[in-house]
Amino acid sequence: MGACGSGEGGTSPFEEAQAESSLPVTDAATTTTLPETTLPETTTTTTTTLPETTTTTTTTTTTTTTIPPSPEELAAAYYLEHVTAVNCADELFNLALDGARVGEGIEDAEFDAFMAVMRPNYEMVRDAEQTWMNDLVNYEWPESVQANVDGLIFAAADWSAKYDAYATSTSTAGWPTEEWASNEDATAIRAKLGLPSNIDSDIEYCKVLFGV
Repeated sequence: MGACGSGEGGTSPFEEAQAESSLPVTDAATTTTLPETTLPETTTTTTTTLPETTTTTTTTTTTTTTIPPSPEELAAAYYLEHVTAVNCADELFNLALDGARVGEGIEDAEFDAFMAVMRPNYEMVRDAEQTWMNDLVNYEWPESVQANVDGLIFAAADWSAKYDAYATSTSTAGWPTEEWASNEDATAIRAKLGLPSNIDSDIEYCKVLFGV
């Protein structure tokens, strides 16, 4: 063989050149590590807004208009309040008279027994009529009834005088014989004041009122 050959185990110049130009071979995977990034701390503030509450206070004012009673209404109340006693006296008198009556008239022989029962009742009605007359005089009556009140004052005075004549008599001869004054003005007053035409009294109440 010629001189260009190489011995066993030798390396040819081509192989050497190839060996020098070859990059090393790396079998491991390549890992890229990014620098650590720190995010700024974020604080979240939650604000809750409650709806505005408005309190409204409502004040209700109730106005009550009181209509004062008329003069006639006041007069009617006064009349009823003060006529009760004289009406009761009349009721009790009639009750006593029914028990003491002897026939249609009283004879002198029966006079004392009759008057023993009736004299206190005559006195009771006499005093009640006098008080009633004073009550009528001492009130300021409406113009609509004043004339009738004047008439009733006269009548009450007449009745009181006649009951007094009975109460003080010593015989039937002393009893009055004149006509009694009319009660028509009392009826007219009641009608004008809107009162019942006949004002009855409870007899038991009357007994308590006069203590009989």
